[in-house]
Amino acid sequence: MDRGHSKHMHRTNKPNENAATDPVCGMQGERRDLGGQTYWICSDGCQTKFDAGP
Repeated sequence: MDRGHSKHMHRTNKPNENAATDPVCGMQGERRDLGGQTYWICSDGCQTKFDAGP
């Protein structure tokens, strides 16, 4: 399933020990604390999709 992931760039391709899987696209993301929960989001585009909900 294409979730539009190819339409944005990542800051780095190096593994990051402070990262986990982005729930939107499945790529490695950076930690973001949102509404009392911790999520890992890879880009502003995925953040927008995440904020929009399922």
